[in-house]
Amino acid sequence: LFVCSAVLVEAWRRQCPADVHRVDYCFGLSLGEWIALWFAQALSFESCVCLIYQRGILMSASPHTKEPHTMMFVTHIAEQQLNNLLSTTNDVYIANFLTSESFTVAGPLSNLQRIAASLVKPARSTMLAVSSACHTPLMSYCIKQLRSILDDTKFDICSIPIMMNVDSSL
Repeated sequence: LFVCSAVLVEAWRRQCPADVHRVDYCFGLSLGEWIALWFAQALSFESCVCLIYQRGILMSASPHTKEPHTMMFVTHIAEQQLNNLLSTTNDVYIANFLTSESFTVAGPLSNLQRIAASLVKPARSTMLAVSSACHTPLMSYCIKQLRSILDDTKFDICSIPIMMNVDSSL
């Protein structure tokens, strides 16, 4: 996904160089944050690929081996209504707030399947093709190791400000 995104950005840079210079901010969601760091020249392409690889190794070393974990897109549901559903099961969290009525949730597959089965129309869901409960406390096992890797990484000054999607700061 990173490489495909980088190819598209490079094609855009070559076809519309004037547009590239009008970019005021960069931001991305999850893996897209790495594209933002590369586009803003905070990290080289090679550094991004290495860091994404190391991140993937850490994420795949999940201690949650009893049952597969994944993510699910849920839409046409209010946040409070979704929280009420999540409170009926263990280890399922809102991973991303996409719109006021669209979210990704993450946790054990069987718990997500129960939530999907209990949705009332117009709410609907789609399982995502991922093998971990990204953006949740269930991933906390790899934070210390990833932080150590990032502490050893040289970040350059950004050529374009990057908007952080945790708190919308620059």
